[in-house]
Amino acid sequence: MFVDGRGSMRWKLFGILPIISASGPDITRSAAGRINSESIWLPSVLCDQKIRWTESDASHARARFTAHSEAAEIDCLIDENGKLKAVSMARWGNPEGTASHCVKFGGFAEQEGRSAATLFPLSYASASISEVTNLNLTENSSASPSMTSPTANR
Repeated sequence: MFVDGRGSMRWKLFGILPIISASGPDITRSAAGRINSESIWLPSVLCDQKIRWTESDASHARARFTAHSEAAEIDCLIDENGKLKAVSMARWGNPEGTASHCVKFGGFAEQEGRSAATLFPLSYASASISEVTNLNLTENSSASPSMTSPTANR
């Protein structure tokens, strides 16, 4: 959760029994990073003049911006029809249970919708750190445009 510039984490078993509750600077940085990555749900956010877009080829684009006091670089894999296939970015966290640090975060856009001239993802599958790392969505990458979601074969 990210409200008024502060992050917190509240996990409940069956939505009732609290099992994790955390807050502080590391949680705030992680929550801000998640909010930045979720900008793909509202593409108009990424049309702001403060967003710097670069591309390394026809299927790889990167959005750079700062929001919620966190710098963000969102790498996007785009198919030949302009459809968003996957996103990846560094986000503050500690998935290994060690000290917080920047880790790969991202996933696969599985469906898209249209509102007037705007395409946006309708469903999104988060990816494990190894799946996101294997995407190589950096500007110098050569990720396969035929890549499929990890849930497509389940």
